[in-house]
Amino acid sequence: MLNNELKYYEQNVLWSNNYLNLPGERIRIKNAIDLIPHDVKSILDVGCGNGVLINNIPDHIYKVGVDFSKSALRHVVTDKIQGGAENIPVKSDSFDLVTCMEVLEHLSFEGYKKAINEIQRISKKYILITVPNNENLKKSLVVCRNCFCHFNPNRHTRNFNEISLNSLFIAYSMISCNEIGPIVEYRNYPDRILSIYSGWKKPVPPNTALCPQCGYQLNENNSIRNVNPYHTKQKYTFKKYFVNLLFPVRFKSRWLIALYERKSNETKI
Repeated sequence: MLNNELKYYEQNVLWSNNYLNLPGERIRIKNAIDLIPHDVKSILDVGCGNGVLINNIPDHIYKVGVDFSKSALRHVVTDKIQGGAENIPVKSDSFDLVTCMEVLEHLSFEGYKKAINEIQRISKKYILITVPNNENLKKSLVVCRNCFCHFNPNRHTRNFNEISLNSLFIAYSMISCNEIGPIVEYRNYPDRILSIYSGWKKPVPPNTALCPQCGYQLNENNSIRNVNPYHTKQKYTFKKYFVNLLFPVRFKSRWLIALYERKSNETKI
């Protein structure tokens, strides 16, 4: 793992908040817990972060959290293991359910393939994941003020929809997939327009963002603002009308949650 990536995920500010104070996060965690099958007696939470899920799973279930960030694991109150999703120090077929919440979209190309295999290897029966719902990665790009690299401030590297999730795990069948969380607005801008807009506006990264290329990070001394870099007021009525006509506002829930069950007589990888 690159030093800049380690530095980013060791920021305590990412993990010190109680995310259950956020209505959207409460919905996501409640939906995940409600989907846990009744015959599950053990859960491994891969990429558990500060334990927002694993800390709140009922105590009658044996639960373990895994994350490579020491800063994140300080907030986990269950059994925990330091390790990455690509190489989990756990025996095969050792947990009834493996959960992976808001993790897969962050992984590198090689890390992603390894994590998918590791999750299948460890699970005996079920897999439960949440991912951003059909996220437009080009829309969220920001620009480093030092090297002018364009990057996703949350380190998202891929997007997901119901079709891609359906074939995610070879040894498992998807038994449910639902949109959850708050309703968000979006527009289907063409990629070319987004590229031009990003180059023109040069949206400023939030203070927690760390450039993956040079490691530059805004702080209180050099930060211009700490707002959504794409938030702009529509100054002219005709401009707003023109944009709405070409790219009408649509709505979706923020996340997808999918539950998988191991195929009968399926040989584990």
